[in-house]
Amino acid sequence: MGRRRELQKCLRVLKTFPNSEIGVLIQGWGGNGKSTIAARLCDRLSDYEKVVWWRQVDETSLVNKLAAHLRNREQRIALKNGQDELKYRLRDTLETVSPLLFIFDDFEWNLDYRQGKYILTPELAEILTALDWAIRKTNYYHRIIITCRYEFDSDLLRSFYCLRSLRSL
Repeated sequence: MGRRRELQKCLRVLKTFPNSEIGVLIQGWGGNGKSTIAARLCDRLSDYEKVVWWRQVDETSLVNKLAAHLRNREQRIALKNGQDELKYRLRDTLETVSPLLFIFDDFEWNLDYRQGKYILTPELAEILTALDWAIRKTNYYHRIIITCRYEFDSDLLRSFYCLRSLRSL
């Protein structure tokens, strides 16, 4: 595959606890192997349950996919219908499940183009902020992988190892 160094660095980030980075962002143009690297990472992180999104993410899909990992009916109801802020519901959920690997593939569908640059949609910025907070409150065992065609601005990227401008082989 020719991506050994990239894979090794990403695996180091994803397997180190605690770590200031909760995940990896793999950025590059279409057809350069972003999703393939993400799939290889998933293969090598077999202890994690995978929660995958392709393209757009919203709070409802996040909550529903996480609820599928809960065995307890009361927990599912609290996650879906709880009155608490999303970050508290996520924290409570992440405390009760085995390590999860969140994969956001084709993430560019969650970006807005404004003033010559890409930024997170407001809804997704709120979701990722809540997820980042919840992961940090649950001892960092959960991880995130994002694949995206475009570079984008966000303070949240400080929480990620960024493999940028992935070149074609």
